[in-house]
Amino acid sequence: MKNDRKSELSAKQISKMLGAVLVGSESISVKGIANLVDASEYDISFLGNDKYRKSVLSSKSAIVLVPHDFDSPPPENRAWIKCDNPSEAFVDITQHFVSYQYIPAIGIHSSTSIHPSAELAGNLHIGAGVVIEEGVIIAGHSIVEAGSYIGPNSRIGKNCRIHPNVTVRERAIIGDGVTIHSGTVIGSDGFGYITGPDGHKKIPQSGIVQIDDDVEIGANVTVDRARFDKTWIKRGTKIDNLVQIGHNVILGENTIIVSQSGVSGSVDIGKNVIIAGQSGVVGHLKIGDGAILMAKSVWSRDAEPGVAYCGYPSVPRQTFWKQAAAVQKLPELLKRVKSLEKEIESLKAGNEVSPS
Repeated sequence: MKNDRKSELSAKQISKMLGAVLVGSESISVKGIANLVDASEYDISFLGNDKYRKSVLSSKSAIVLVPHDFDSPPPENRAWIKCDNPSEAFVDITQHFVSYQYIPAIGIHSSTSIHPSAELAGNLHIGAGVVIEEGVIIAGHSIVEAGSYIGPNSRIGKNCRIHPNVTVRERAIIGDGVTIHSGTVIGSDGFGYITGPDGHKKIPQSGIVQIDDDVEIGANVTVDRARFDKTWIKRGTKIDNLVQIGHNVILGENTIIVSQSGVSGSVDIGKNVIIAGQSGVVGHLKIGDGAILMAKSVWSRDAEPGVAYCGYPSVPRQTFWKQAAAVQKLPELLKRVKSLEKEIESLKAGNEVSPS
C-alpha cells in the first residue's frame, strides 16, 4: 500500500520550517521523500552518514539535507539545505509528507472479554479478542489491539498503544504515551532458582514491572517482574526487538538498548546509556550515566559514566583498540621470536665447538 502524501513543499518553505540555510534554487519543490540512491527529481533526501557524501551529487533528488561542512555547490535545479543534524531534520520533513501509521478507530470490539471491575476511560480502541482482567485501569485515548492480554490489577496510562498479541501480566504499571510492539511480554517471572541435590527450587517473584512515560518497547521483548519491589524502566527509554530485561533491573531515563541484547537481574543502569546490538550485562552491576556498550560486548564489571566500552569482557574503547592492534601484530612477532630462537641456538652451537 502506498503512503498517503501531502502537499508539495518548495526549498524555501523547507528551509524556513527547519530554520536552516538554503543553498541553490529557492523555487524548486518536492512531493515526497527517498534515500539518495532511489530518489527522483521530485523527492527530498538527506546525508546522514559521511560515507555517502559522494552519493549526494550523483543522486537525482531535488533537495538534499546536508551538514554545514558540505561544501560542494548544488547543480542547476537542485538545492542543499544545511542543517545541524540532517537525520533529525529529515524526520521532521517525513512527518509532513507521509502518514505512515495506521490508527484504529475508537471503539470496543464485540469479541473482547472485559471483567466487570475493570475501569476503562473514554476514547479507547479495544481490539478483537482482547482480554482485560479484574481490577485493570486504562486511561483515555489508549489503544489495545487484537489478541492482547491485560492481567489483573494492571494500570495503563493515557495515549498508550499496545500492539496486537502483547501480554501485560498482573499488577504492571504503565505510564502515559507508552508504545509496546507485538509479541512482547511485560511481567513474566524473573529467572530465579536455588539449586540443590534434588534439583532447582523456584524463588517466588512477587514484585512488579513499572514502565514510565514515553517509553517504546519493540517486538518480542521480555521484561521480567521483580523478585521484590519492581523492575523499573524510566521515562523516555527505547528498547529494540528481541531484548531480555531481567528481574529488578532499573533502566535510567532515555536509555537505548538495541536488538538481541540482554540485561541480567538487579542491574542499575543510569540515564542516557546505550547498549548496542547483541551485547550483554552481567547481574548486580552499576552502569554510570551516558556509558556506551558497543556491539557484541559484555559488561562484567561496573561501568564509569560517559565511557564507551568494547569487547568480552569489556574494557574502555581506547584500551580495546590498543589490544586489537597488538593482536594484529602477533603473527609478525611470532616470526621474529622464532628467528631469534634460531639465532640463539646457532650461537649456543658455535660456543660448544669453539676451542677453550
